[in-house]
Formats: sequence, structure tokens, C-alpha cells
Amino acid sequence: MAFERSDFYWLDPASIPNLRAQLATLTVDQAHALAYQAVYLRFVGDISNRGQYGHLGQYWREVQVKRILEIKKIDSCQ
Repeated sequence: MAFERSDFYWLDPASIPNLRAQLATLTVDQAHALAYQAVYLRFVGDISNRGQYGHLGQYWREVQVKRILEIKKIDSCQ
């Protein structure tokens, strides 16, 4: 028997330098909030110490973005 495990980390968009400005440069549907649009984000960052992060402390770690390398709009999450 084998188990597959995926860990998800909390990422606070407000903590990413210049994220809002970079999202604004994308050709997105301005009629909808950016929160509802899928983007591809490649970055350099650090993982926090183990703790409780995010909504109701459900995440063991937090990603701390230091620099955005690439950001682009994608049609959907896969």
C-alpha cells in the first residue's frame, strides 16, 4: 500500500511586492475581480517554519515571496 501526499502552503497575496501592479498589466477581464482569475506565478521565495497559517490556521507553512520571476494569465486551472 502506498500513500500520495501533497502539501499546500499559505500564500498571502498582500505580502508579495508589486503583485497588484503586475496583475494590472495583464489583459484581464476588468468586469470581474482579479481574485477570480487564474494566473501562472513563478517566484523566488522562502518557506516559513512549521506553524499555523492562513484561513483558520489550516496550513502548516507559509510561502514568503521575495521576487516575482514571471506572471501571466492562464485560461483555467488544470
